[in-house]
Order: sequence, then C-alpha cells, then structure tokens
Amino acid sequence: MSTSPLFELATDGEFRLLAGFTSPPRPGVVTGHLPSGQVTVALDESDGGEATAWPLNGWYYAPGAVVYVAFAADNPQSGIILGAKAPLPTLSAYLRRDGTTPLSADWDVGAGRRLRLGELQARDSGGVLLTDDDGTAGIRVADGGRVGIGSAASAPQGMLHAHDGLGGMLCVSVSGINSATPRVLVPDGSGDIVRGVAYLTVVSDGTVSNGGSGVLTPGSSQDYPAGTLSLRLSCSAGGALTVHRQSGTGSGSLALLGVWL
Repeated sequence: MSTSPLFELATDGEFRLLAGFTSPPRPGVVTGHLPSGQVTVALDESDGGEATAWPLNGWYYAPGAVVYVAFAADNPQSGIILGAKAPLPTLSAYLRRDGTTPLSADWDVGAGRRLRLGELQARDSGGVLLTDDDGTAGIRVADGGRVGIGSAASAPQGMLHAHDGLGGMLCVSVSGINSATPRVLVPDGSGDIVRGVAYLTVVSDGTVSNGGSGVLTPGSSQDYPAGTLSLRLSCSAGGALTVHRQSGTGSGSLALLGVWL
C-alpha cells in the first residue's frame, strides 16, 4: 500500500487521540466527487454505508480508487482521505494561482463543471486543440493565431481554415508575391479542391488595387492585374490553389475568401 506519510501517524493511538480521530483509517472505494471538493466513499466494512471525505493535500482520486479514510470523533460520516492503494495520484499537491506548480497529468474537472477564465494560452508553438469526447479534432488555434476547424485543424493555411471531409473554407492573406514560384493557399492532398472553388479576392502592388470573384475548377486559372504587376490565381489539376506573379515587376499581395468542394 502507498499512502501519505501522515497515514502512519493516523494509525498511532496517541496521535488519533490528539487529532480527534475515532479509529484507525478505514478502507473504501471512491464513488464520486462533490462540488465542494469532497469525495464520496463507499466504506468496505460490515457497517458499510457511504461517507464524504476531504482529500489530503487536494489530491484527485478517480472513481473506483481504493482509499483509506480517517474520521473525526464529532462527525463519523465526514473524514479525511489519507492515501490510496498504489499508485498514488500523480498530480501536484496544489494548483497555485501564479502557475508555479504545473499539472503533471490530465485534469478531469468533472461532468457539468465549468472553467471560467479570461484567456487560454498555448504552452508552445503547437497551439491549443479542442476535441470531442472521442479525441476527434474540432478546433485548433495554431501559432500566429491561425484557426483550423475539423480536418483542417492539424495545419490551418490561413487565419480561418475549415474542412469537414467534403467541402472546405479558407480566409487567407499573402504578401511578398514577387516571382513565378507558386505560393500555396490550399495544398494538394487531403482536403484539397475536387470539384471547384468559388472565391472573392483583392490584389495589390502596394499602390494600385484590383479585385473580383469567380469560380475555378481543377486545371484553370485567372489573372488579376494591379499597377506594375499581374497576379495569377490557379487551381491545379491535382486540386491545389496557388498564386504567383504572372508578369510585371515589384511585389504583390492578395486577400482571399474561398469555399470549395
């Protein structure tokens, strides 16, 4: 059995007398969690019954965990959980508001509970991912604030990129378009354009702007002149959407909103 060091004290008769405990720790099985932070425990003894107990040090004990509870003399139905059958909980003892004690395991706040906060920040450049109960990706806020939804959550190509396995949507802007080398807006592969893409776009050479809307099918393209250059928006035969400088000089930029099948 693995327990808190205080378990040894709680089994000592003199300590129990001083602390007001009535008896040695009693075994039980965790059955649930209360909004107060207490745990409900089904006691594994002849008199049985269910009791409530405060987890020592604020540890989290999952339902079904075998625990050991010490009870106060003046309230035999409310106690303190001193430890559990191995392994011990893996979370840090306390979650401090300044973040100095990070979680070291998953944190289950319980069904029907809420997290209220002003800001949720990613811990690294991998972003923050929201999934359903099966772990299927729903929404990711990626590095740079880009948002991916559904199957586009793994690698959003613009500020907003969504795909549900059939159709997609993209809101993206690109600058520094200064050569014939294609800049990829929608990559070839999973989630690319199969039937066609409808779009609304604005292009500029930094001084003069132009824009328009249209539909591209795989293998087609459309040119948009703006001042000293012309940008070509292309949908490849493989389903990728790209833009490059078709002619002229200087550097161009593009903003585009597109939906596709």
